[in-house]
Amino acid sequence: MNSFGTHLPLVVNLGKELSEFFALKEKGEIESARVVATRAEGIIDSLLVNPDLVGGGIWEMKKWREIMNDALSDEPQFSVSKLDVEIYFRPFALRLYE
Repeated sequence: MNSFGTHLPLVVNLGKELSEFFALKEKGEIESARVVATRAEGIIDSLLVNPDLVGGGIWEMKKWREIMNDALSDEPQFSVSKLDVEIYFRPFALRLYE
């Protein structure tokens, strides 16, 4: 395994949580999705104070929070699926396990 900053494992874990969140949301299991959202929020919070995450990465974490909160709203503005999340986070996981 390559040596990366401490943010990469957190990003991979966030991808796992967001994938689970959108899978539950797609099944209509909103309360379970809210529990997963809480875990994802904790990871995002950890990433936002992580010194290894800079620039665009900070913006991306804030955007994922916004997307997740939007998905839980009565009238979501974004259209994001479990597959979209998996495609987005796959490169991070591949780098972690190279």
